[in-house]
Amino acid sequence: MSNSNLFLIKKNNKGSQKKPLFVVVGKVVSKKATERNCIKRKLRYILRPIIKDLNYDIVIIAKKGIVSAKFKDVKSEILYTLKYESR
Repeated sequence: MSNSNLFLIKKNNKGSQKKPLFVVVGKVVSKKATERNCIKRKLRYILRPIIKDLNYDIVIIAKKGIVSAKFKDVKSEILYTLKYESR
């Protein structure tokens, strides 16, 4: 499990879920459904090319700070976290 100011990443064994990627953005993050959906789309866009190379499934849970974060900051944070954890 990896923890950041923007998100929390949980890892499961490969094939333990029907889908290799779950993105959770709760009402705590934003009360507006459009903002939550936008965050989900951004996270899936970042993780789509990476998920095929991983040997585990990912559940990513967004936190409040992700609403105001820039796309490039979120992307670099996710890539760094996954790279660091794979060691």
